[in-house]
Amino acid sequence: MATIDRSLVLCFLLVFCVGCAYCETVYVATGKNHTFKPEIPGSIELGSWKHTGNLVVDWEAKSDPNFYPKYKGRASVNTDNGELTLQVKKEDSGVFKAEIQIQGTLKYFQSTLEVMDPVPAPKVTCTQVGENVTLQCSVDPPAKAEFKWTGPNSISYVGNSVHIPGKPNEGSIYFCIAKNQVNENVTEFKLKDCHYKETEQNGNAGVIVGSIFGVLGVIAAALGGFFLYKHNKGPHDLIPGQEPETKGEEGTPLEESRTSKSLDKDSAAQNNGKEVS
Repeated sequence: MATIDRSLVLCFLLVFCVGCAYCETVYVATGKNHTFKPEIPGSIELGSWKHTGNLVVDWEAKSDPNFYPKYKGRASVNTDNGELTLQVKKEDSGVFKAEIQIQGTLKYFQSTLEVMDPVPAPKVTCTQVGENVTLQCSVDPPAKAEFKWTGPNSISYVGNSVHIPGKPNEGSIYFCIAKNQVNENVTEFKLKDCHYKETEQNGNAGVIVGSIFGVLGVIAAALGGFFLYKHNKGPHDLIPGQEPETKGEEGTPLEESRTSKSLDKDSAAQNNGKEVS
């Protein structure tokens, strides 16, 4: 069974059960003014507007309207024809309903309001791999939007990206169109700008890589110089203020060698004395 729109059912019931009813859905950009126009003929005796069941304003003929505090300062009503003008906010999305009494009969008007952020100018980014190019379209700050591309030879693509295979013509121009129910914005992009950006990125990458290798070369040279210095210094280098050692036989320090020989002579003399006695 097909689904029937609830607003249409409500309009049907209002028309046949109460009196004339008018239904509509409108889309308004955040912060903009919108006027709800009941366009119900006749002299208004009583009137009121409600938003999702909550009172916005009410009035009687030849009297000042009473606004709910939430809407004071950003809403006004024409008590002669029932038109309500509102500077909309995001929280105003929903159903606005007017109840107007004319010659003792209530008349109704209903409008569904959708408040949306307008779409900013889209931003195009380009990715090039070999000869293949991909263009990507986005909006910042993010907003509800649909994207479409147009380009050479009247081509048209739906979606936020377009893939251009093969060697592209750098003179080609593409247009990204971002739109929603309240506005539309277009950005032009030339393929030669994509090539320039790729070259610039590659150049930056080369500078970074070269810098890294330069730093590594300096570190390697410093380490090599340090080890060469340690090797040339050797174990015999003197500490400042230290007396050099003189080596005796077979590398023994000279003072130790002389002491050893003196002890050997004394021992021999004692042994000779014992033999004589």
